[in-house]
Amino acid sequence: MVPPYGSFSPFCSSPSGASDQGDVSISTAGPLPHCNLFFRSLLKVTSPPALTTLFPFRDVTGLGNGRPLGPITTETSVEDLVATRAINRAGTGVGLRCDVGRLGQEGSLGDIAQLITSIFCFLIVSFLIFRTIRRRAAVGRIEILYFFLLFALTLPLRILTTANVLEQGSAALAVISAIHVALNVGMMWILLGNAIVATQVVPDGTPTSIIPMSLIFLVLFGFTVYIALDQAFGISRWFMLTSGRAEVGQLRNIALWTLSILWPYLASIVYLAIMLYVVYYHLEETRPCFWFILSFLLFAASQAVLFLASQPLCEASNGKVTSGFLSTLLETAAVAMLFAAWSSITEAEWDEPIYMEEYNSGYKY
Repeated sequence: MVPPYGSFSPFCSSPSGASDQGDVSISTAGPLPHCNLFFRSLLKVTSPPALTTLFPFRDVTGLGNGRPLGPITTETSVEDLVATRAINRAGTGVGLRCDVGRLGQEGSLGDIAQLITSIFCFLIVSFLIFRTIRRRAAVGRIEILYFFLLFALTLPLRILTTANVLEQGSAALAVISAIHVALNVGMMWILLGNAIVATQVVPDGTPTSIIPMSLIFLVLFGFTVYIALDQAFGISRWFMLTSGRAEVGQLRNIALWTLSILWPYLASIVYLAIMLYVVYYHLEETRPCFWFILSFLLFAASQAVLFLASQPLCEASNGKVTSGFLSTLLETAAVAMLFAAWSSITEAEWDEPIYMEEYNSGYKY
C-alpha cells in the first residue's frame, strides 16, 4: 500500500507487517532528523502512552543487553523501568526493527561511523571553502561560498541529530533537529540561487543578488523551523498526535514533507537543468557538464543509500552503524564535484588572459 502524500512513516519506521520472525518486507527507513521530531511528538501522547508505537520490536532493541525487561504495552507508563531503559538507549527512528543505541547507553558508541565521517567531511568542505575564497575573480564566488558554508554547518548538526549522541525525546534534540531540517531546506534554495546567478539575470556578488537570496533563505528557514517545532512540541496543536492518531501510519506532515523532502529533489533537478543549459549552450563547453551530472548522480546515490541500506547495515552490524555515514560521504563527494564543475568554468585571477577574453566577449564565465 502506497503511503499518503506527506507521510514520514516509510522514512522513519519499519514496515507495519515486519516482525523479528523473518519478515522480508523492505524497509526504507534511514537516520533522518525529521524522525526525532515525531519521536518527541509521540512521547507526549498520553491516555494511553504511544510507547507501543515507539518500541514495537522490544526484543531486538537491545533492552537489558539483549534481554527484554518486560513487555511494553498500552498500559506501560513512561516512568516504568522498561520504558525508561528503552527511551534512554533509543536511536534515530520511530518503531524501527533495528537502531543504533545512544552514545554511552549499554556500551553503545552511538553511530560512530556517522560521527567520524561527519568530522572528516567537515575538513574536506573547509578546504573547499578556503579554495573558493582564494578564487578572487571567479564569477559567483560569493554565492557558491554561501552554499558551501551552509553545507559545512549541516555536518556537525548531523552528529547531533543522527549519530545518536543526544537523548531521544529531549527538547534539545527536537530543537536542533528542527534547525537541521530548516538549514537543509534553505541550503537548497541557495543552490538554486547559484544557478539563477549563472544565467546573469542579476550580477553576481552584488546586493541585487545577495539580498534577495538571503531574504528568501530566511523566510524558508524560519517557516520550516516553525513547522518542525510545531510538530515536535504541539505549539499550535495543528500537527499534534493524539491517542487516536499515535500510530506509525499517522506520522504525516504535508508542509514539512513538501519543504524538506520534495523541495530538495526538485531544486537539485532544476539546478542541474539550468547549469547544463548555461554551460553547454552559452559557454559551449562539455567537460563541465560531466562534473555537474556526476555531482547530481552522487547526490541521488546518497539518498538511495540512506533509505535502502540503513536497516540492512544496522542488522548486519548488530546495531552498530547505519547507512548515514555512506550518505554523508556521497553528499560531500557531490559537493566536491560541484566545486570542480564551478572551478572549471571560472577563473581564479582577474588578469588571466582567458578570463579577460571571455569577460570582454560579453559573458563573464
